[in-house]
Amino acid sequence: MPLLLGIWLDNQLNSEPILTLVMLFLGLLLGFFGVYKQVKEVIGSKKK
Repeated sequence: MPLLLGIWLDNQLNSEPILTLVMLFLGLLLGFFGVYKQVKEVIGSKKK
């Protein structure tokens, strides 16, 4: 979703590919953070 927003913003502001790349990395960061939270939760539940 952030990638599509970045592409749209770049098209609106004629700033290609800056915002596309920024939003791509933001999306990747949010995705990795989500996976980290899930793994941490699973590991925590196995210890109990």
